[in-house]
Amino acid sequence: MYETFCEMLTDIDGNEYIACGIKCTDNNYSISDISTDRDKINKFVETLNTEQLDYIHFEDVVEDFLDEIQ
Repeated sequence: MYETFCEMLTDIDGNEYIACGIKCTDNNYSISDISTDRDKINKFVETLNTEQLDYIHFEDVVEDFLDEIQ
């Protein structure tokens, strides 16, 4: 199962921003700072959970997601 989390981060210029990431609750592995668009991340997480993505594919699928939104 996957869930969205958000955290306050600081860029190289010292500006703070809220970034969202995804946590895999099956193995407690997370990828942070994926996007500042929480709605996009929530929809993506919903898809991961609906499709019951095996966590061994988690990093690859997030990488593909990032390629699509850029």
